[in-house]
Amino acid sequence: MVTREPMAAVEVAYLQAIVDEHRQSYFKMFWLLLFISVCVPYPFAYTQETEDSEFIFSMFRYVCIAAVLMFVFMTSFFVGYLVKNKNVHKDIKMKLKDIEVCTITQKVFMEINNTYHLYIDCSIRLNIEVNEEDFMKFMPGDQINVEYGSYSKEYLGYF
Repeated sequence: MVTREPMAAVEVAYLQAIVDEHRQSYFKMFWLLLFISVCVPYPFAYTQETEDSEFIFSMFRYVCIAAVLMFVFMTSFFVGYLVKNKNVHKDIKMKLKDIEVCTITQKVFMEINNTYHLYIDCSIRLNIEVNEEDFMKFMPGDQINVEYGSYSKEYLGYF
C-alpha cells in the first residue's frame, strides 16, 4: 500500500543537495565537451587543394566541424540533464513523497564493508541499508515503511 504525504524540510533540502551535486558534475562535463568541440576539429580543418600542394588551414571547415560537434554535444548534454533532473525538480516543487508499506524478506550482514541490509518487497528498492540497532530489531516478515520521492523515486528513508 502506497500513501502520499507532504515532505519535511529536511527531505526537500536533501533533494536540493542532489540537484546541486548533479549540476556541478554537469558543469564539469560541459567544459570538457566545449574543450573537445574546440580542439578536435583543428586537425580536420587542414585541407590540401591538390596532391602536390601544401596543407592549408580552412577556417570555414574548422568552424563547421566545431559547430556540428557543439550542437551534438550540447543537445545531448541538455537532454541528459533534463531527463535526469526533471523529476527531482518536480519533487522539490510539489513537496510530495510516497510512503510504501513493505515486508522484510531477508536480513543480510555484509562482512566486506560491515553494513547491515534488509531485503524488502518494495516496488522501488530491493534492499535498504540500516544501522545495527534496526537490523537486530526487525525480523523477516515484519513490515517497514519506505519513503521516496513521488516523481523521482529517490529514496528518502524508512521507519
